[in-house]
Amino acid sequence: MEPVKNPIKNSEKNSEKNSAEKTMKIDLTTVLNGRADRIIFDKSFDAKESEGYCMFPDGIDITSPVRVVGEVTDKNGCMFLNARVSVSYHTLCDRCLADIDRTFSFDFERMILPEEDAAARGGGLDDARGDSDDSDDSIEEILYVKESGVFPEESIIEDAALEIPPYHLCRDDCAGLCPRCGKNLNDGACGCGEKKEIHPELKKLQKLLDNFE
Repeated sequence: MEPVKNPIKNSEKNSEKNSAEKTMKIDLTTVLNGRADRIIFDKSFDAKESEGYCMFPDGIDITSPVRVVGEVTDKNGCMFLNARVSVSYHTLCDRCLADIDRTFSFDFERMILPEEDAAARGGGLDDARGDSDDSDDSIEEILYVKESGVFPEESIIEDAALEIPPYHLCRDDCAGLCPRCGKNLNDGACGCGEKKEIHPELKKLQKLLDNFE
């Protein structure tokens, strides 16, 4: 993805900068009317307000607005969205149940087509790309223009949910919890290993031996 720090000629910056929205919209008016061939944006949205929030795994709590920084470019009548998404979340260590707060980032890429193309092409990605060998295989899905813009929120959440690791550790050498007393072994040994394990059926005999002594 090209750096998006400085706009090029015939480009226009989005006036809304990094303000958390309940529904994220990227306004494409200046591209659609030919006044710009590139739009740079820096937006955030509240994932918890989205219908797709349930796609995140159980035990994952998104702790801050999802930030999306990128650009929409118009190349010979074909529009593409390229962005970097940052997500912060809270969960628990799978071994010791300690609190974990982490942030991860990933690339988000989509082809953008006019809304009428959804019906004309049947919404098919292969039809939208055509049979050209030059089609970019990294762009796996399409966003359709609606109300002079695109709403990538649900697609971003879907990709973000797939990016979250299935297993979390507070540290690589986490010792976990003692299976007997439940102490966090990262804080030191609990002493349970020094105690001899006695079969339940022999506990009565052990009591007799203790009384005999």
